[in-house]
Amino acid sequence: MSHELLHFWNGLSLVNADSGEEWFKEGITDYMTLVTQSRNGVFDESKLWWRLENLARRYLIARVGQRLGMTVREAGADKQPNRELVYGGGALAGFALDVELRKATDGRVGLPELLRSMYAEFGKPGTTYRLADVARHAGQLTGTDMRPFFQATVESKDFFDARPYFTDVGLKLDTWLYDEAFVRRDRAASAAQLARYYAIFGQR
Repeated sequence: MSHELLHFWNGLSLVNADSGEEWFKEGITDYMTLVTQSRNGVFDESKLWWRLENLARRYLIARVGQRLGMTVREAGADKQPNRELVYGGGALAGFALDVELRKATDGRVGLPELLRSMYAEFGKPGTTYRLADVARHAGQLTGTDMRPFFQATVESKDFFDARPYFTDVGLKLDTWLYDEAFVRRDRAASAAQLARYYAIFGQR
């Protein structure tokens, strides 16, 4: 229900031009559902980590279990058979994007701010966005070229290693085979990494 309600913002107000951005419509909405529920206390920290494990697990299933070799963007052309790559890969990219935005701006900008920026331009009937627009808005907010990030996460057929992004929020991600993922606190996490974690997820 939370996912579908968020589609009023990302899906019905922000409309992708074609299937190439199904990952953004579905995956970003999945990730923002997790963030919104966490920040509003719908579940505790252990449930949050379980949900984060699911992001990594779904991507593993797509890439290793199903052996889907297309890019995350290409997977949107046939969304249901490629569901784990569209939703799982898209949500994992969303998490990484949230972290990347915050790192580039010392925490001033995250994914919610990117969505607000895009809404200001594309939240009007008859307007649609493409990946280049997402990268442009992200670049304007951070003052950096964000295109390499999207090339690595949603335009590449290579396996995307999300572990550094978990480290960036004070967590450790361990995976095994194609369907096991474990998230735990990184005891070596810095104050900046922990601050980023709390800024995103609101858990204390």
